[in-house]
Amino acid sequence: MPVYSENTAASVSAPAAAQTRPPASKPGQAGGILDKDAFLSLLITQLKYQDPMNPMEDTQFVAQMAQFASLEQMQNMNKSMSLSQGFALIGRHVSGSFKDGAGPASEVSGVAQGVSVKNGEVYVNVNGSEVPIGSITDVSDVSEVSGRQ
Repeated sequence: MPVYSENTAASVSAPAAAQTRPPASKPGQAGGILDKDAFLSLLITQLKYQDPMNPMEDTQFVAQMAQFASLEQMQNMNKSMSLSQGFALIGRHVSGSFKDGAGPASEVSGVAQGVSVKNGEVYVNVNGSEVPIGSITDVSDVSEVSGRQ
């Protein structure tokens, strides 16, 4: 999904083109994925360096703003889905792993007692440990676990 038009790309000089690259990935962010801030920065740079004799058409600008709004809505929906998944785990027996500091990952198993959000990431509280929701490997009803013992 290119965020620049052929007209604009042809009019950008080599130094300006180097400035339109997305910023380096943040820790924990997969390389090559544009977040909404990078998308907006790229759009602003595109407008800044467009050819005044051949400016971007308003339909192109509207299409890119629609893409930006769509990206933002998808990110919001993803965040709320993760939070809903965390709430659904409360009272259920879960297993997973978590890193506590710089040491090796620790395995944890027990009843999910709560959910918290830190820096935009959802954590499930299990036996006093905060386990990232993406690190939960097994979920079962408490009755199934007590029946096995």
